[in-house]
Amino acid sequence: MKALLLSLLLPGLLLQEPAKAPEPPKAEAPAPDYAKATWQLPDNAAATVNPTQGGPEAVAAGQALFLKGCVFCHGEDGSGNKNNPRMRRTPPDLRSVELRKESDGTLFWKVSKGIPGIMPVGEKRLSEAERWQIVAFLRSIETVK
Repeated sequence: MKALLLSLLLPGLLLQEPAKAPEPPKAEAPAPDYAKATWQLPDNAAATVNPTQGGPEAVAAGQALFLKGCVFCHGEDGSGNKNNPRMRRTPPDLRSVELRKESDGTLFWKVSKGIPGIMPVGEKRLSEAERWQIVAFLRSIETVK
C-alpha cells in the first residue's frame, strides 16, 4: 500500500518547482532633490499676451486669490515668508525690480506651472482667467529696490 501511494505521489512531487526564498524588500527610491528644481516654461512663455491688461477689477480679484492661495509662502505684501521652517527654500521677493523685468506671459506661466516640489501648479487649481488676475495683482504691488 505504501509503495502504491509513493508511486502515485512521487512523480507529482518531483515535477513541482522548488520553493523560492522570499525576496528582500526593495529599497525606497531616494527623495527628489527639490533644491535644484526650477521653472519648466514653454519656449514662447514671454510672448504670451495678457488678455486682462490689469484693470482694477482684475487686480482686486487677483489680490483675493493671492491672499487665499499664495500668502503662505509669499507673504501678504509679496516680500516672501522667509522665516517658515516648513518651506524647502526661501520664496522670491515679488516686489523686486527683477520681477518687474519679466513679461506678463512669463509670470502667467510661472503661476500656471509652478516648480516641482516647491510651488503648486496653478493650472490645476485656478482657471486661466484667475491666473491672469494674479498676474495683474503682482503688477500692482509696489516695487522695492
